[in-house]
This record gives sequence, structure tokens and C-alpha cells, in this order.
Amino acid sequence: MRHDAGWTISEVNLTSLPQLTNSLLKHTSQYVTVRTASHRDTSKTINREQCKTVEYRLLSFHYQVIQRRQDGSVDFYRNWAEYKEGFGNVNTEFWLGNEQINRLTADGSFELLIDMTDHLDDMKFARYSHFRIDTEDSNYALNISGYTGTAGDSLTWHNGEQFSTKDRNNDKNSGNCAVIYKGAWWYTDCGASNLNGLYLTYDTYDTYDYRGINWYHFKNKWESLKKIVMMVKRAP
Repeated sequence: MRHDAGWTISEVNLTSLPQLTNSLLKHTSQYVTVRTASHRDTSKTINREQCKTVEYRLLSFHYQVIQRRQDGSVDFYRNWAEYKEGFGNVNTEFWLGNEQINRLTADGSFELLIDMTDHLDDMKFARYSHFRIDTEDSNYALNISGYTGTAGDSLTWHNGEQFSTKDRNNDKNSGNCAVIYKGAWWYTDCGASNLNGLYLTYDTYDTYDYRGINWYHFKNKWESLKKIVMMVKRAP
């Protein structure tokens, strides 16, 4: 492992995480070199403000993944029953299932961590200290609060909203946001995030294409993201 030019994530294993995290916390004025597994021949130097994102990404093994988007291999424009039960491949792209997420977060206090990467490989995160979704009787309504992070808060506006799919509309829009946004989410009218939207590549999405995997405050515009991981863990 190199020490002279910073820490390289692809070279770090779990036994190195405590030392790496301490280094990030103690040397946040330095640059940190990041090489991802899918881009072994390239590296990206991130600045001090992005250092916290690296720390959370490295510590994410403490969390249980409930959603992942990374290559468009799984269709996320699905119906209520499929989002209830879950779908996809846990090794690539998947949704854990609203029923399972409800059971997972029903007992105790849980936090949500969303790890995001755009098509320029910029990394940001959003962390919420309180996360829960209610039962199906409440249409899996979202309970979210306590934002911190680097990606901006594009989810608190959805707090209290019920889950909507293309075949079950629970939003406040005169139409159906799940159909308009080609996804399934806790839409309002319609909202600032759409992480279950269409997977659009860098060459195919429009800057204002709200149908994609969007987190509006990532860059304060509709720009479909490249990778998303949603994770939960029991709050301390």
C-alpha cells in the first residue's frame, strides 16, 4: 500500500480500515488518491471537502444494502407487487423489497446512508440519522430526518409521503409521478429524488431528464447518476 501519494481504495482491505479511517480524519487537509475497482488504470484525487465521503464509503461494510444501481442490468420500472417483494440480483442491481425494509426498520432506530457516484466519477453521500418505512397499510410511507452529507438533501422533502408505482399512485401530483418519472419512489409533486428511475448513460441522458437516477442537489440539476447504493444500519 502506498503512503507517499495518499490512500488508494482498491488497495485497501478490511483489516486496513481502522488505520485508513484514522488517517482520513487526521489528515483532511491532504489530498486522497482514489482508484476504483472498475477503473484500475485511472486515479482521481479528491479535495478536503470530499474526504468525508471516502470515509463513509470505506465504513459502509457496517451497513445492510437495500438498493443498488450500477450498470442498468435490471429493469426498475416495475409494479407494486414487485417492489413489495423485491427483485434483481444482490451482486449487481436490486431492490430489497418494501416489505423487508419495513420489517428491518420497524424495531428500533435506523439510519440511512446513500452512496452516490456520477458519470464523471465524482463521489458524494447523504446520511440520515432516522429512517423507517411504514407497513403496506400505510403504503410504505417514508419517515426520514437528520440529514448530513456532501450530496445535498434531496429526500427530506419526501418525508411522510407514501410509496408510488406505475400501477398504484399515491402521490400529490395530478398525474402519476411513477409513470412520469419512469420509476417508483416516495413521490410528492413529484420530488427532488428518483433513485429508482431509468438507468441512463452519460451519452444518452439529457441534463434536464428527470426520468433518470436523479438526486437533484448532487449538482442542483437533473443529471442521471452512474452508481447508487442505499444502506441501513441500526443507529447507535
